[in-house]
Parts: sequence; structure tokens; C-alpha cells
Amino acid sequence: MTFLNLYYNGILSLVIFIGLFLILTWTGHISGVLSRKKGYNRNVGFILGFFFSFIGLILIYLIPKKNNFKFKNSLPKRILFGFMRFTIVSFLLFFLSLWDITHNTTILSEWLGGFIPIYIILLGGLLTIRGIDDLS
Repeated sequence: MTFLNLYYNGILSLVIFIGLFLILTWTGHISGVLSRKKGYNRNVGFILGFFFSFIGLILIYLIPKKNNFKFKNSLPKRILFGFMRFTIVSFLLFFLSLWDITHNTTILSEWLGGFIPIYIILLGGLLTIRGIDDLS
């Protein structure tokens, strides 16, 4: 190896490095612009595009637009959440009673004598009407 061969190999490596750096910067820029148009942070898009090149660009292209819609704390929402809680408790009681019947145990009968009726009567109705968010 002569000095000129080492010099030309170094120049070739430098040109390849600069070319790859420019391609990565270009894909990072395009990903950043695309992520900004979709409502996400431009820096995250640039980082994805720079480090993952065309795969990052495809990922940014495939993600959906950011949805900034927020639900209001409305009465129908609270009623639906309360009904959902009531349904979950009802299913729990149903499966516990089914377990008692099929396995000849007394899990549900012990619980029914204790705290479950109080919970259903007092807290179940309150949560159904008001919702869990207002119980501070």
C-alpha cells in the first residue's frame, strides 16, 4: 500500500460518509415535515427518519393523524360509565353464583351476608348516578 492508495481510500470513505449523511439528513427532514403535517412533534419525526432512514419515513407515513378531541364530562357519559360498572358487578355476582352452584361452595353466600349488599345498595346507585370522577 502506497501513500496515494491510502489517501484515495480515505477520500473515497469520506465521500461515501458525506453522501450517506446527506441521505439520512434528507430522509430525516422529510419525516419531520410529514410528522408535523400529521400533528406530531417535528423533532421525533426527524429522529425517526434520520436513524431509520426509509423505514422511519414509511413509519411516519403510516401513522394516523393525531386526534386532539377531548370528551366533555357530560351526563350521558357518566350514566354510561355507571351502567358499565353496574354490569361488571352483575357479571361478577352471576359468575360467583354459577361457581357456587357447580362446585358446591359457599363463596357467594358468605359474601352476600356481608359487604356486597351494602355495596350494591349504597355505592352502586351513587356511582350509577354521579360517576366515579365526581367522588372526590
